[in-house]
Amino acid sequence: MLWGCCFSAARADNQVPAATTATPRQTPHMHNPGKRVLTCPTRYVLPCTALLLLGACAAPGTPAPAAITTTAVPATAAVVVGDAARIDPAVADFLQLRSEAEAGDPNAQLLVAERLLAGSGTPRNLDEARAWLERAALQEHAASIDLLASLYYRGIGVPVDYARSRELMERAVAHQYLSAINNLAWLLSTCPDDSLRDGARAIALLEAHLDQSPQMLDTLAAAYAEAGNFEKAVGWQKQAVAALGGTADRRFPSFMERLARYTEGKPWRDP
Repeated sequence: MLWGCCFSAARADNQVPAATTATPRQTPHMHNPGKRVLTCPTRYVLPCTALLLLGACAAPGTPAPAAITTTAVPATAAVVVGDAARIDPAVADFLQLRSEAEAGDPNAQLLVAERLLAGSGTPRNLDEARAWLERAALQEHAASIDLLASLYYRGIGVPVDYARSRELMERAVAHQYLSAINNLAWLLSTCPDDSLRDGARAIALLEAHLDQSPQMLDTLAAAYAEAGNFEKAVGWQKQAVAALGGTADRRFPSFMERLARYTEGKPWRDP
């Protein structure tokens, strides 16, 4: 399954290039409810179902994009406590993050983008979110590139563009970013565009970085199904279902749907 914005939850062992390993803020991360790492993502499909500069993501060395038009903070951000007014903590945190983002911190740029996608501490603004991700991507910030790829894959604030999504995923994978490895394998296994699928490569990517998370097991099953090995696809999908820990997990129905398809000898295709 796609992590990500997806968003699918970011893993605590995701790798980020050395150039972007500034100490992250210990603030809630919509792709990573657990240990905070420099990343976002979810097998793409953001845990905030929100899982945004116009144009393609610039390559390294490209001049910085034009200034970003920022979202105004609503007047309702101030709340009255007794006789004093104070700003809502979520809004205050967003404003601090945006100040750090404007100073060029790619980790803050990612967090600002996530808040804008989710409408947390600020009105939801997909265009501004994408602009901040583009800015961070100019610094080869793997988590931001990965999240940007998910937006193109799911058509969040931009037209669906599978080829552009794959190009961005490949960039993030070059930094050994675990979420992107999973997401690229998912695209190679399930993409509706026949020309972009490659089950054998997806299997190789996953087996070199496999953990026992439900997302990766689910992706590996899809990769084997794309490669035509439905016996292994069924076996790995059963492990993915077991790793969910029960029927209460919101992913359980989709995992079971894929298990049924593999049992019938059919690969999975994303909508």
